[in-house]
Amino acid sequence: MTAPEWTKKISSNAVCTWYYILFIANCVIAGIALLFVVGVMPFLRLPKGMMIGQGFMAFVSISIAIVNALFLYLMCDRALLEKA
Repeated sequence: MTAPEWTKKISSNAVCTWYYILFIANCVIAGIALLFVVGVMPFLRLPKGMMIGQGFMAFVSISIAIVNALFLYLMCDRALLEKA
């Protein structure tokens, strides 16, 4: 499948810069969620069920952010390798 003509005018550097910004944003989200689970959550005085629920939601958030960040890195990597 070939790219549309209007997309060929966009440089790979511009695409990679955008994907890199999103990659960093996702890594920051994963880091904040991990910090919450490891650093803050043990000191909260919450019921056990709520603690498990919050931990699960933080784990889901970390997982989604990491998978999304790796996908964005892969997209940028492919854009650079296409020109090589």
